[in-house]
Amino acid sequence: EWIDMTGNLPNISVNCIYYQPNTEDRIYVGTDIGVYTCSKNVPFYIRWGVGLPMLCVSELDIVESIGSLRAATYGRGIWEVKLNNCISENINIKYDGITTFCEGDSLRMYIEGDHKDIMWSTGETTPEIYVKSNGRYWVATNIYSECPKISENQIEVTVHPKKILKINASKDPSFCEGDS
Repeated sequence: EWIDMTGNLPNISVNCIYYQPNTEDRIYVGTDIGVYTCSKNVPFYIRWGVGLPMLCVSELDIVESIGSLRAATYGRGIWEVKLNNCISENINIKYDGITTFCEGDSLRMYIEGDHKDIMWSTGETTPEIYVKSNGRYWVATNIYSECPKISENQIEVTVHPKKILKINASKDPSFCEGDS
């Protein structure tokens, strides 16, 4: 099954993707405005590489022997930065109720504890959200640091559409007081 990994990536061209072996499924994405990285199959990306201008990255390569990531750019040479070796801390999403419900209802999701710089997959930035639509929901905190905390548990929500009841009268639909 394919999973959408677009997450919070800017709406720009992605030119290359590199998987970092022996990590928490960390990937690096070379875009038209630099390099982004994310881990654990949660599509929350952070811009990677202090000092790298916003320029087109056409190729990425990891040099494991020196722990570096190299980015080939268009017209600005090759840039090198240390690999992202942080270990992401997990956040556990909690929720009230059930994850399958009818249209018109909602599900409260929240995280406990003191968290800074929160971002849900919906774009909301509060410790709790109310969801009303189908989807896979996740949260990240400390999003402006090199090692954000990201929820391992993604909550899959299924919303069933309301069914419209249609009544067909078998006889003349008019009736008098006292009839049923």
